[in-house]
Amino acid sequence: MSTKTEKVVKLDPKLVHISKLNTRQPKKADVAELMASIRAAGQITPAIVRPHPTKPGHFELAAGARRKVACGALGITLDAIIREIPDEDFEDFILTENLQRENPDPMQEAILIERRVAAGASLPAIVAFYGKDEIWLRRRMKLVSLTPAAREAWRPEGAFEHFTTDMMEFIGTLPADEQDACADDPWGMNDFRTLKDLVDSHRRQARSLEHAEWLDDPCTFVDGCGPGCSTSTAESLFPDEKHPCGACLNAECFRKRQGLFLDSRIAAVIGERPISDFVILSGSHQRQIAYKGEDYTAVPHWQQKDRFRTFKKERKNATPALDLTDPMQPVIRWVLPKEEKAGGGTIPTTGDSTAKKESREDRVTGKRLALMNKSIAEAVKVAPMPATAPILKIVAAFGMSGTRSDPGARTIQATWESLDSTGTVPPLDLWSEEPQTPEEVIWNGVKAVIGVRLQFHRNGDLLDESRRVDMERIANLIGFDYAGRWLDICTKEVPVPKSWGAGFDPLTLEPTTRKAA
Repeated sequence: MSTKTEKVVKLDPKLVHISKLNTRQPKKADVAELMASIRAAGQITPAIVRPHPTKPGHFELAAGARRKVACGALGITLDAIIREIPDEDFEDFILTENLQRENPDPMQEAILIERRVAAGASLPAIVAFYGKDEIWLRRRMKLVSLTPAAREAWRPEGAFEHFTTDMMEFIGTLPADEQDACADDPWGMNDFRTLKDLVDSHRRQARSLEHAEWLDDPCTFVDGCGPGCSTSTAESLFPDEKHPCGACLNAECFRKRQGLFLDSRIAAVIGERPISDFVILSGSHQRQIAYKGEDYTAVPHWQQKDRFRTFKKERKNATPALDLTDPMQPVIRWVLPKEEKAGGGTIPTTGDSTAKKESREDRVTGKRLALMNKSIAEAVKVAPMPATAPILKIVAAFGMSGTRSDPGARTIQATWESLDSTGTVPPLDLWSEEPQTPEEVIWNGVKAVIGVRLQFHRNGDLLDESRRVDMERIANLIGFDYAGRWLDICTKEVPVPKSWGAGFDPLTLEPTTRKAA
């Protein structure tokens, strides 16, 4: 680069363009203080530009984006130095200039380091060149290790959009296949709001030899698995095994081997009987378990006490159950379903038949209300904001779920700019597609709370009077035809059982005629 004295020229800001490579794209609202300073004392530091590569007579900005916007807003010329900067140096120039500013983009810092390393610079030389410390370099090197998919997911609407820098640094320490799997799982990643959440989850699922004695079992060996499918050059995860699997670090292979072991443990317990003959009791919140390549419905642990009476020994009329509370040690149990009664409680499945006969109206009504509840819940999901009540009144009644607890700085800036210019905000979650008004954002938050409010564990839960009132009021709020839907349910989907005989009101189940004395 030339060392001769450079001349400052005055340029029309309209002829100066901020490069798309620049992570700083300031607006007029961002430079109010700078405008006041330039108005009072003039432009102290000139911008740096180069001749525009595709627009003759125009210039491309290398440094001074805020000065360019401020001068343009003030209607004055921009003091600038014109340099011949080749394409291969231009982006590096922009990144280096931004690095010296406050709050630089961490990913852009990592890209700059990546380029320096590729050009042959040593890590101590990079630290000295940028005037940073070794801690900064070690942290940014973790971002350098991010895969292309992980980097793309750290953009607006990506799976990592809400991740902080330290969370992305942790992602950068994972093997490439795990990074890509996380980047492709926006639903799962949305649950993590802090570094601790992310680390704790990873430790629970990580490939670890600490409790993996099952790796010695020959049933877990995978044909074709070995050094050739490894995604890491680190030392072997399974160094003591003679089989080729012993040199594999692939997370997918590790999980596959674990699955083969679990399959063998389950098969040893249930024998030749198909697993579909068993009620599957999960030891976690899982509603599905995999067995020999197929998924089967499981009852999560928190539902088991409400739904079943469980026995260690076989009982008359009981159903066999596969208890996976400890997946490594599955056992056979026996379960009897609990019957429902008014008020949401249960009655024993053994004993005389009087109790069952007395609660038959409640059981039919519970089934009807469950269908009604499901219909209302589905209607709530797509319901537009009601015009019958002020939105703040609705919030006061139901509350509102959070939309995003810690959005990134880039998203915050985009939200303010959109709100100032259009009165709407960009999508506030990973599943929205269109910008929303603030009122729509509030309504969507309320709908999430209403959806939770409509959840229940047993049909009998809905027999409580307060539940029924709640359902009717929600239906009325969104304009749902409660009476019409109730008529369809009572006459078509859950009519009076034929075993009851004639003489019952189809809506209330009350007798319409008295039996002769």
